[in-house]
Amino acid sequence: MKAFLTTLLASITLSSPVLAQPLPADHRALVDSLIEDGVGYYVNTPNDVCFNPKTPNLNGAYITTSDGNRFLVVCQDLREDETQTVWTPNDLDTIRHEAIHAIQDCLDGDKTDGEMVPLFSTYEEVIDAYGVENSMAVISNYLDSYADRQADIQLEVEAFYGAENYSGGEVNTWYNTYCR
Repeated sequence: MKAFLTTLLASITLSSPVLAQPLPADHRALVDSLIEDGVGYYVNTPNDVCFNPKTPNLNGAYITTSDGNRFLVVCQDLREDETQTVWTPNDLDTIRHEAIHAIQDCLDGDKTDGEMVPLFSTYEEVIDAYGVENSMAVISNYLDSYADRQADIQLEVEAFYGAENYSGGEVNTWYNTYCR
């Protein structure tokens, strides 16, 4: 009987839908700052971003359209459809990463033009702080897709470094300092 109950409880747990959890407070504040500043925020949508067979492992995107609209998209790790699910550490990292791209977009003085500039003072500073091995992994991952835009690789290294080493609260402070 005990084995039956254990099996039954396990099957109920496995078949129950995963309920979305709220974002941690520091990430909620970051998302709120972005939204208040006009950045559209989407989780697991649009389908052509989060469920595109050409980019099945895409974590998210920061997008600026030609008419100046800005969007931050998070494609959650545990997504099965457009329903928001449990936030993983990688999902939270994605919010910080894409928010850093939004900051990079603000730094040239026009946050709606999609033109990004580095957040940190030098490429060397970022590589030194992030580490050569981590930086080279990012560089090799983006080398083909950014072959004609080498400066964009620096922006990616910065975003990976910043997302990995700074909290949602710290990224929010940067956003409010440079973009608002």
